Amino acid sequence: MATAEKAIKHSNTDKPGKSNKIRFPIALKLLRASPKVRGAGPKPVRAGTKTPGAYRAGANGVYVFRFAELDPTRAGGTKKARNYYADTRAVVVEGKKIMVGLAHEKAGMGSRPHHHPNDQFNFVLKGTLRVKIGDEPEMLVPAGSVVYFPAGVVHSSGATADEDVVFYVCKDLAWGLTGIPLDKRASGPGKGFAAVKR
Repeated sequence: MATAEKAIKHSNTDKPGKSNKIRFPIALKLLRASPKVRGAGPKPVRAGTKTPGAYRAGANGVYVFRFAELDPTRAGGTKKARNYYADTRAVVVEGKKIMVGLAHEKAGMGSRPHHHPNDQFNFVLKGTLRVKIGDEPEMLVPAGSVVYFPAGVVHSSGATADEDVVFYVCKDLAWGLTGIPLDKRASGPGKGFAAVKR
């Protein structure tokens, strides 16, 4: 029997009473600040990106980014501009074709309806994300789940009232991180998430 076949045969899925669910216990440890490891190496560059305040991957010879050591940017627009629709904060790293980020939303807060010309995936690491996508009914996305927001489809999302939410974002670079609010005359984050509990 080949080595790979042995590994499959003896995995937890073949043992009675063992769960075959994938678990990510290390994910929450990533969210905690840790001692700086960069030392005196090259500094990350925060220029030449589609998202203001994002870090540019590969610039200045930096290819490894530790989210806990980087400064977040506003993911929901700026208060001075007409695109302000959420108080979400995120550390964002942009490559040539995709961007990734670690985002945080306070309990009970979220985004007003908006859209963007690029696909987006959010992997929830902590808390529960409440989402509304197009004409679909509202959904709760618990930690360990991924939600997909199609390009061009109006959606909103936010943290449930019981705890903050932290999620990993992945988007293509057809557009930056910040979306386009549906109601451009309004300004500020969505606050309609406080009534929802898990």
